[in-house]
Amino acid sequence: MTVINTKSMKNIEGLLSDPLQVNSFLKLYDLMIEKVVPKVRKIAFNTMLEHEKYNREGDVIFMKGSEWNETERQTAIKLTKAGFYVIFPSKEQIKAIKELENSTDARKNDVYIYDKKTYFQQKVDLKTVSSGSKETIAKHITSG
Repeated sequence: MTVINTKSMKNIEGLLSDPLQVNSFLKLYDLMIEKVVPKVRKIAFNTMLEHEKYNREGDVIFMKGSEWNETERQTAIKLTKAGFYVIFPSKEQIKAIKELENSTDARKNDVYIYDKKTYFQQKVDLKTVSSGSKETIAKHITSG
């Protein structure tokens, strides 16, 4: 007589239906830190989108609960034209990422960008410069 552990059966079924187990932006973030081939990155990216709640404007993805301003949105649109998907994570996702990284830094990354060909993940801190002086702009660029 064979005894089957139902808990392990559910894990096996999960692996068969979603081999990457990427059902959230946080799991995508965690996977993308590892060295993974572009095809797997693309599958993981698309799988994450199937499971998360978000609004989308072209290739800019605003996760439910994300915060942004008009300048950041316009910059994100320009990044998509340069060959990237742009994700604005929610406050909770940013907090969870900081915990994963054991980061106590007060700075936060505004967006995460993904190359449209390789799906390579990068953290980006978008800057809003309200002054037009060369010194202020140079200071913001340097701090960014």
